Amino acid sequence: MNNVDLLKKIEENDDKETDNRIKLNIIDDNKFETTAIESLGFSFIVCFIIVSIIHFTGLTALLAPFLSSIPVPYITLATLGASFGIGEFLRRLKQKIFKDKEKLKSFSKAKTEYEKYEEEVSYKIENRKLLYRTIAIKRAIDTGKIVDVEQVKGDMSAKRLLTKEELADITLSKLNEELDAKDKELGDLTTKQILNENFKLARNFSEKMEYNMRVNMFALFTLLPMILPNVLFEQIAAPLTPISGTLLLGVVLSAFVGSNVYFFKKIRNTKKLFNKLNSKLGEKGLSKKISFNKIREESESINYEIANTVNDMKDIIIKIESQKEYIKKLEENDNVDALEKVKVRNLGKNITREYEEESDLEEHQVRARR
Repeated sequence: MNNVDLLKKIEENDDKETDNRIKLNIIDDNKFETTAIESLGFSFIVCFIIVSIIHFTGLTALLAPFLSSIPVPYITLATLGASFGIGEFLRRLKQKIFKDKEKLKSFSKAKTEYEKYEEEVSYKIENRKLLYRTIAIKRAIDTGKIVDVEQVKGDMSAKRLLTKEELADITLSKLNEELDAKDKELGDLTTKQILNENFKLARNFSEKMEYNMRVNMFALFTLLPMILPNVLFEQIAAPLTPISGTLLLGVVLSAFVGSNVYFFKKIRNTKKLFNKLNSKLGEKGLSKKISFNKIREESESINYEIANTVNDMKDIIIKIESQKEYIKKLEENDNVDALEKVKVRNLGKNITREYEEESDLEEHQVRARR
């Protein structure tokens, strides 16, 4: 088996997979979840630095006369606001330094979070397909065998019978069509696999509740910086007033409202994309709702189908390479036959020329005798 073409395909698949992985990383860097966590992380660091400077440098006593008339929540909110503002500035600065947006715009037209999500999933599906294609090719190479391929039969009722070479080319074309059909089947199965792995949120109620809990915990985590200023300035600031208390409560509620708005948008986008991709599968699509226990069974079934399809692709690839070798031998035999015909033709010409020369010589001798 000639492995040069197959090895070249593996190299092409690896290059595409690497390129897609880079794009996935860039998309991830520009997602709302990533930018929010980065901004929050910078904010925590800034808040900790501000509070540490005030506490360890003795500025608390210096600021006491100015802060004694200001309720603690106002100081807390001011510290929190400054921290988040500086944190967001640092995130944007980091994004500008590493040119995250420019990198995204170089290959993506996505503007909304849904469009970014759709691109992300499409690259995941493509990478998974490339992985399985490479596995099929590598298995074909590992066998290292040549098989006898059943050739297409010629039509005996046709005006002109096809040659062996023409029938071999038709057989190769049919094998390529079989491989394309299996590749399409692999694409559908890969889509199902990604939908099974990444879209539990759109199909399972318990997954939604768990995700909602994580989102609200994250919202609570964002309010942790409020604790440090409260502890630091509680003794020197003015006591809590109804207005300042209401304002502080409003901030807490806003964090939870904002997290739940994000949660419902996430659910909506996930369902929308799931329905879009699933509808393309037609009757082979997944159910819109599934119990937690059935998810694993569904995954095992899909994995089994993929394993069979990859194995079928391996067998077809072996047949294709074997057929190419067969065609190559036919061409070599044709070249040998053509060369033999040329030799025979040249030999015939030489014999004829020698005969003519002998005839001319005899005729010349006869004339000389006369």
